[in-house]
Amino acid sequence: MFAAADEGSALATAVIDAAGEALAVLVGRLLDRGVAASTVVAGGSVIEKQPRMRAAVHDDLSRTRPGITLLVLDRPPVWGALALARTLALESTPIRIGEPHS
Repeated sequence: MFAAADEGSALATAVIDAAGEALAVLVGRLLDRGVAASTVVAGGSVIEKQPRMRAAVHDDLSRTRPGITLLVLDRPPVWGALALARTLALESTPIRIGEPHS
């Protein structure tokens, strides 16, 4: 797809642009549901290695959600999952065996 867009394919470019728009729409839905965020972190080889994809997402976010920053991970996305899990673990209250919990 990206090679075809680089060679001038209008259809390939439209597909990439539509994918960027779809991701921006998903971010918008989360924000509309009350997720407080000023930065969107994206990961994976496509957005990391394909400037057209990165630009499509960035452009749509800039247009639809001004003030939101797009940050593209430069390492495997699992690192982000681990960071989230660590944060959740530190914020949660442990349940002790033998104690009532809700």
